[in-house]
Amino acid sequence: MNQDQPWVETLAHFRAGALGAAEQGCRAVLARSPDRRDARNLLAVLCCQTGRLEQGITLCREVLTLAPDDVQALQTLGDALHLRQEFAEAASVFARLLALRGKSWQLCAKLAAALLKAGRRPDSIAAYRDALALGAPERVGQDCAVAEFEWGLELYHQGRRDDAILAYRAALARRPDVAVVHCNLGVVLQEKGDLDGAIACYEAALALAPAYPDALSNLGVACHDQGRLEEAIAHLEAALRLQPEHPFVLNNLGRAWQDLGQFDLALSLFRRAIARNPDYAEARFNESLLLLMRGDYAAGWPGYEWRWRRVGMQRPDFGRPPWDGSPLAGRTLLVYCEQGLGDSIQFLRFLPWIAAAGGQAVVLVPPELESLFRDLAGVARVFTRISALPVCDVQAPLLSLPGLLGLSLASLPAAPIPYLTVPPEPAAAWRQRLAGLPGRKVGLVWRGRPQHTNDRNRSLDPTLLAPLLDRPGLTVVSLQKGARPGDQDAFARCPSFLDLAPELSDFTATAAAIAALDLVISVDTSVIHLAGALGRPGWLLLPFVPDWRWLCDRPDSPWYPSLRLFRQPARNDWSSVIAAVVAALADTESDSPGREVHQDV
Repeated sequence: MNQDQPWVETLAHFRAGALGAAEQGCRAVLARSPDRRDARNLLAVLCCQTGRLEQGITLCREVLTLAPDDVQALQTLGDALHLRQEFAEAASVFARLLALRGKSWQLCAKLAAALLKAGRRPDSIAAYRDALALGAPERVGQDCAVAEFEWGLELYHQGRRDDAILAYRAALARRPDVAVVHCNLGVVLQEKGDLDGAIACYEAALALAPAYPDALSNLGVACHDQGRLEEAIAHLEAALRLQPEHPFVLNNLGRAWQDLGQFDLALSLFRRAIARNPDYAEARFNESLLLLMRGDYAAGWPGYEWRWRRVGMQRPDFGRPPWDGSPLAGRTLLVYCEQGLGDSIQFLRFLPWIAAAGGQAVVLVPPELESLFRDLAGVARVFTRISALPVCDVQAPLLSLPGLLGLSLASLPAAPIPYLTVPPEPAAAWRQRLAGLPGRKVGLVWRGRPQHTNDRNRSLDPTLLAPLLDRPGLTVVSLQKGARPGDQDAFARCPSFLDLAPELSDFTATAAAIAALDLVISVDTSVIHLAGALGRPGWLLLPFVPDWRWLCDRPDSPWYPSLRLFRQPARNDWSSVIAAVVAALADTESDSPGREVHQDV
């Protein structure tokens, strides 16, 4: 560097903080020697320090045109670009500096910050970790935790739940004192079914921030999912005090009160949520389910269509306009199954109504149901693969048919029962297969599909069936698919027990077995729907608050006249239900197995 007196004086002004004098000196030196990189670099620094970023950046680029590897110009340019929020280019400049100068924690931290702002979170985390390995102070570790948290949030929105958990936990390892990270980790764990882990996260968040409404609300939902309804209500009401009339909290509070049997209060909460946010699909849908459970089909069916606007739902589109319920006049309607197997069995009764309305139905079904649908009256063709579908005029989801057809409780009996029949050959084979069983042949199902959102309430532990299994004169026939390890131990005490599950290869086989039994006793699963659709005697064991289709209080079902409903008198009280079933068996021992006597618990 040329140590002429003007330049020496310029440096002295800069070190003394006399920025104006230093700038004048730089310009004087450059006027005499335009190629002086040191003067141009210092002038760029002075421009940036006084807020003239554009001039500083221009000066840096001039230096780099003369000397592309000038580290001072690169350093100033990277800082100026970051200040101008041109983060991607700033990161590129800092990466070049690292290649030229080698790693230092300061430079790695700058690169990490620019990468984070540029949205390159994984690269940012790697740069932060390099900085920490080189001895960066605690504040850099805190910045790294921010990057790990933001990366976890991005992973969550990408649907990469396991990776999001790792990112959140990495952030918490550096910053265990940040409530929002605990709360977000709880959300992911809850969605993956780890309720205990989620609750621990929400409680950790609340220990750090007691007035954190999201953590309170999420904790309430998690407690609800565990069946701890009173605790759920307490947390949700605390959240509501912090955020009055918040639609999400109102909706979940309504769900909790509904599960306690407080239907009027639940309905008012759903409607308050809707008043605050008329497009809130979850509240609209929950309101519809409660209306349907109370038998208000006129109001319930339109609300039920909000199911398609719920988070995670996507209405299938087969390239045809939706049917609006108008006369079909010879048009072909594509009907597609959309929910569980039991739902499909329940609603396929409406397919013959399509023919009565002047159209023909082409049906897309799960493979398990193909044989049941194939011979149904009013069904033109049945398909299990989208690629094989023919051209149709309009389309409709199966569970939308009642609303489109204007179904009311009064018109429901117009759907004849049975609407399913068993083909003669399997029917004869199963009659012969079960003919030699002693006593009354009772089919039994005690669990539903564990993935069902309400399975915790609708399924029961088979050890609770002991009073039923002890009764003489019964052959208990298991129709249970997907039994859990240890379930069969509960039936060791049963005098006569036959497990048919391995032989039930499809629903046609299950239907034929049901037709050969005297009675089916089941929790709320597809098997009880199948018994009802076949017109076979069935006793349904229901939780305190059942699914909407079983209505309230009544011991029978307008959907399935051959069914008899046994309801819990209080939450989780399966013992009373089993006692009522045993008493009903005793009452009907001298009668025909299918005698229609209805009794509530």
